[in-house]
Amino acid sequence: MAHTRQVAEPHRVGVLGGGIMARAVIARLHDAGHRLRLYNRSPERLARFADRGATLCATPAEAAWDADAVLSFVSDDTASAAVWYGSAGALASLRPDALAVECSTLSVPHTEGWARVCREQGGHPVDLALTGSLPRAVQGTLIGFAGATTEDLARLRPLTETFTEHVVHFGENGAGMRYKLVHNLAAATTLVGLAEALSLAETLGLDMSRTVSTLSAYGWAAPVAQSKAWDMVRASHTEVMCSLANLAKDVGYALAAADDGDAELPLAHALRTAFSDAAALGYGPLDMAAVKLAYASPRPETHDPREDDR
Repeated sequence: MAHTRQVAEPHRVGVLGGGIMARAVIARLHDAGHRLRLYNRSPERLARFADRGATLCATPAEAAWDADAVLSFVSDDTASAAVWYGSAGALASLRPDALAVECSTLSVPHTEGWARVCREQGGHPVDLALTGSLPRAVQGTLIGFAGATTEDLARLRPLTETFTEHVVHFGENGAGMRYKLVHNLAAATTLVGLAEALSLAETLGLDMSRTVSTLSAYGWAAPVAQSKAWDMVRASHTEVMCSLANLAKDVGYALAAADDGDAELPLAHALRTAFSDAAALGYGPLDMAAVKLAYASPRPETHDPREDDR
């Protein structure tokens, strides 16, 4: 288990969001001694932190008040706009020298527009897209992809050291988020490829235990098969690391970025179809590996999903 380093000078930190990733990061920041002001639409998700000394706030603006840094963990562009903009948004009370940090996976135009508004109001924007499983979040060993000035990223380090193992600096504002869309498109591609391969194995009447163990041991598919093949074969998708709906959203953002840059991504269009088919069957709240359910025949009964509130 990763060790939480106590900071010499605690920071005042606002956190927007109460999903599984946000709660894991909040716990790391709390254990490191930072002073926290928290906001989530459903405040009951953060109640345990109030019992440990954090302040629960009624609006994002209250959470951002007098903060050295404000971190956002929300689901999409719409949710990000809701917590940052408007009279109750975090930017309304952000200190001119404060760091504004967007850790969600968002579209390129939204991220760039958000960074511009932050700078216009005197804030210091950092897009810090994160990747890693829930255990890595709990251990404080997430990987970050950052778009920011070198100086702002250095100012943020006392916080990122509590919940990341490494931060890759991709360049100016927006660059970290652009890479995250590349990263998640690669993940979606491998998931759909594994789902189709397992569907073919079932159609060919192969022994699925041997198929999964062999895919997990040999070849380029081994890492993703080790992680998700048994879940796909058993249709067990209620332990949500990233929901199917969220990854589908990320594929859509990647395609929009490709269109803006005149890149042709025919495989990404096929991926969007696969994820859309699975979501239309009601599997959106399940783990992303539930894309395999779009290939199942007959399809299994839908499990009661654990809400994905990343």
